[in-house]
Amino acid sequence: FPVTIGVKDDVVDNYLLLSSSHDGTRGIQAMFTPIRVVCNNTLSAAYGSHKYRVNITHTKNASQQLRKAHEIMGISNLLSNELNELFNVMAHTRINDNALEKFIVESLDLDLDEKGELSTRGSNIVSSVREYYEVGPGQEEFLGTVWGAYNAVTGYFQNVREYKSSESKMNDIMFGQIHNKNNKSLKLAMDLV
Repeated sequence: FPVTIGVKDDVVDNYLLLSSSHDGTRGIQAMFTPIRVVCNNTLSAAYGSHKYRVNITHTKNASQQLRKAHEIMGISNLLSNELNELFNVMAHTRINDNALEKFIVESLDLDLDEKGELSTRGSNIVSSVREYYEVGPGQEEFLGTVWGAYNAVTGYFQNVREYKSSESKMNDIMFGQIHNKNNKSLKLAMDLV
């Protein structure tokens, strides 16, 4: 069943993923993910991007575990609906330039010197995020909003920041420091609404 999160015309599909080893070495795993799984790489990315999944072992209690999984998936569906509401509130909550700059600095954990100023490197990063905020794909509709600010930070990490390799980019975004910064950015955005 399709579960989507939509903020105006910006839509994210959420897929129900079920997987099994089929040889009894691993149970059935079920989760919602925005990643459409088409190969082992995308399966790995889906697993890595989702902390909350249901594991059902191949035992005589499997049918009872499946009922529990159904209940948990229902909760996940409710969470998707709550995120949809939150993202839409973010899209309607205004943010001014000073708050935007503070949001970017805090989201990226940029250090200020003893005078309260950014280093040249920090200023360049903030400029790159602001540029993405103003002209990044899909940003025009969300200028001046918390949703636009949040998307500028995540868009910077996904589309602007340079990485050593594609593998390090995926690892950083899915599991590493960038994943943590994206989560921090979402928490900061939630504090603004």
